[in-house]
Amino acid sequence: MLDHCARHPGPGIKAIIIYPMNALATDQAKRFARTIHQLDGLKGRVQVGLFVGGLEDNPATGMGPENVITDKDVLRDEPPDILLTNYY
Repeated sequence: MLDHCARHPGPGIKAIIIYPMNALATDQAKRFARTIHQLDGLKGRVQVGLFVGGLEDNPATGMGPENVITDKDVLRDEPPDILLTNYY
């Protein structure tokens, strides 16, 4: 999935991953962030967002070594390549 996103740049969501719980989605978001940050072929090329219920004190507007995009306005305006979410 990461390779596909890196090979097909451009706007729009290419994959949606749905988790049954916020905790699982949040854990996987950190794993995606770490993996992307560590690989030069992905870093800066693949964007992942986490869109789950609830409000965050400091939503992330960009990718980091330990975080994906969590700012809901940014996710709506600039959809990431991969969107992690849950069903409410």
